[in-house]
Amino acid sequence: MRKLSILLAALLLVFFTASATPTDGWTLFPAYHNCIFNQPAADRIYALYDGNLLSYSPADSEVRQLTKLTGLSDKSVSLMGYSTTQRCLVLVYANANIDLLFDNGRILNIPQLKTSSDGTAQLNALNVAGDWAALATSTGVVVIDLKKREVKGSYVLGTNCRAAAVFNGAIFAARNRALTYCLLSDNPSDATRWQTARSETALQLMPFAGRLFYSSAAGLYALKGSPAAGNLTVSQLSASVFTSFYADAQKAVFANASELNVCEATNPDHLSSYAASASWKQVSRANNGTFWVTTSDGQLQAYKLSGSAFQAVETPIGGYGPKRDLCYYMSYVGPRLLVAGGRLDPYDRVHYPATLMTYENSRWSSFQESGVATKTGVVYRDITSVIQDPADASHHFATSTTGLYEFRNQQFSKYYSNDNAALQSAVPDGNKRYIRLDGLSYDKQGNLWMVNNQVDTVLRVLLADGSWTKVYSPSLRMAPTLERTLIDNNNNLWVASRRTVSNHVSGLLCLNFNSTPANLSDDVERYRSAALNEDGTRVDLQSVYALAQDRSGWLWVGTASGVFVVEKPADWFKENFTITQVKVPRNDGTNYADYLLANVPVSSVAVDGANRKWLGTYGSGLYLVSPEGTKILAHFTAAQTPLLSDNIYSLAVNSETGEVMIGTDAGLCSYQGKATRPYEKLDEQQVKVYPNPVRPDYHGNVTITGLTENSEVKVMTTGGQVVASGQSLGGSFVWNACNQNGQRVATGVYYILVVTADAGSGIVAKVAVI
Repeated sequence: MRKLSILLAALLLVFFTASATPTDGWTLFPAYHNCIFNQPAADRIYALYDGNLLSYSPADSEVRQLTKLTGLSDKSVSLMGYSTTQRCLVLVYANANIDLLFDNGRILNIPQLKTSSDGTAQLNALNVAGDWAALATSTGVVVIDLKKREVKGSYVLGTNCRAAAVFNGAIFAARNRALTYCLLSDNPSDATRWQTARSETALQLMPFAGRLFYSSAAGLYALKGSPAAGNLTVSQLSASVFTSFYADAQKAVFANASELNVCEATNPDHLSSYAASASWKQVSRANNGTFWVTTSDGQLQAYKLSGSAFQAVETPIGGYGPKRDLCYYMSYVGPRLLVAGGRLDPYDRVHYPATLMTYENSRWSSFQESGVATKTGVVYRDITSVIQDPADASHHFATSTTGLYEFRNQQFSKYYSNDNAALQSAVPDGNKRYIRLDGLSYDKQGNLWMVNNQVDTVLRVLLADGSWTKVYSPSLRMAPTLERTLIDNNNNLWVASRRTVSNHVSGLLCLNFNSTPANLSDDVERYRSAALNEDGTRVDLQSVYALAQDRSGWLWVGTASGVFVVEKPADWFKENFTITQVKVPRNDGTNYADYLLANVPVSSVAVDGANRKWLGTYGSGLYLVSPEGTKILAHFTAAQTPLLSDNIYSLAVNSETGEVMIGTDAGLCSYQGKATRPYEKLDEQQVKVYPNPVRPDYHGNVTITGLTENSEVKVMTTGGQVVASGQSLGGSFVWNACNQNGQRVATGVYYILVVTADAGSGIVAKVAVI
């Protein structure tokens, strides 16, 4: 202790400072690359990019990302429309949740439809006109009273409704071969009260200038009159079929792939026609006369009408964030995050765009997609895993459902299939569309391992010399859904099987290939679908989702029935092997404990710099547990935090910053953890303090990184008073800028004294609180 005190005193003679970004916060990474709909509202343009909302101000070119962090209640907006009378944007989410976003920035949630819905109804279309919003679904119509801020009613009609609108005191619904209506004052819940206005299939509905405009296969029509009086009349305005409808108080816009028509409120029976582009999917019009176009290639572009022609103005809006909200597999290589967006669908019915991305130094980039299928002659999709060559940071491989792809500098380089490699199709005719690969891992000799699903010999290896070999495992023969693999500290291969079928029981394999994948004679393997836990109870190891080896050498296994630990991986081969099912003490005065996340599907596992475990689940959100798992340190859910979804696909921890990347079925987000990788030696050149200075409007934590494990840290005034102290977590120490009484410290300069756990060395840093 005396040695530590002397060293702390000596450290007051020196100081070190640095700056970076603050910690302890959530970050969302929505994809803004594929615009599907836009909506002018007051002085801004709102746009949906595959469910992500963005707003743009033409006056000053300001772009705002609107997410749960900015107050939205949910993720994945499906439909939206604007009420000029209530001055609010109506947002309908994919799960039927509803938000009203007012011009002043206030957000009001209307959750009734979400809470009462069973999730089976499809959301087809939304129309917002005046004080009413009408939502057409696959089972009927939902009407929202925007003035009262409530759902007026959800009316089950028993048939699919393509479109709906409130017009002249009645609800109109476009059904198969019938445009029907019911008075709001009547009983819309009674299907017999609905009447037929037209015996044809209307495709879109939109009230404007005292008329209800609708399109059908025969053209564009306008319906007018009083539903209550029953004197409805219809006139045809055009024989063209329009796919895009938009209206504000002054003008209506109807567009298709060849023409755009404008209708004035003062002369609603006349259309002014202009030539349109085949790439235009949806068109709106702002108050200043600018037309905003959503294009077929996902851009949002502004156009001005010059005479009878449209001219593009400004630059397209978008291109921010990751390419897509697909993040089924993630891993870090140093500061670089690798993301693969696809997965193996068991029945080959669901496919994903070929999504392969990196995130480094706050910048997203994508690997080549265009032209790959042309070069290979095979559809390019479903990227299931990605890995970086440990000897070359510009060299990557990616697996897919159609083979193995090689990239250099993120550009496609080579395609491996059953024609030029030891790979095999899952179907007898050798169709390359069914070379179902996953689970890339490098061993210590630089050999690249992968799993080739649904074939006799599933383990395939691209050797370091460029040749190929395969390793037969009887336990994995014809296995259908092998995803995750891991090369452990002993250079053994672990393979997770997640699906049981008639000829295969899912579980976990460990293969000791003695560092000679081409020599099968010295291989030893053990496959388990069950094991005894430390209490002698048989536990199920089927449906293995995740594998991770921690800093102590323990192997953590995420399964459909919880999380398990192989404390000594070498013991896996022994007959008397037992697996650890971690117990969490109840701390209620008894000796009772509960198994950690028993029967909770643990889908992903990641280890941070303090050897703590981040556990992602299917349905229960994200957990942070202590290094041995005996304490649950935090639990994050979508309902209580900005976490995008409780269904987590993948996790990855940036060892340099502590940031935890969280891949969910709704997209990617991150949580700024407090633990970074510890350093072996304390060096002032690697120590960073941020933010520095701490400004008056900052209320987060001050973080010190670059420390050794269990370093002793003291924060002191220039007069030597200790205001905070503790040990580093991994390689980090976090200070809340408060004194030991919980009060924010006064303005001034504070010294941060750091000493290694053995008191052998130390440094002093400095931070200014303004």
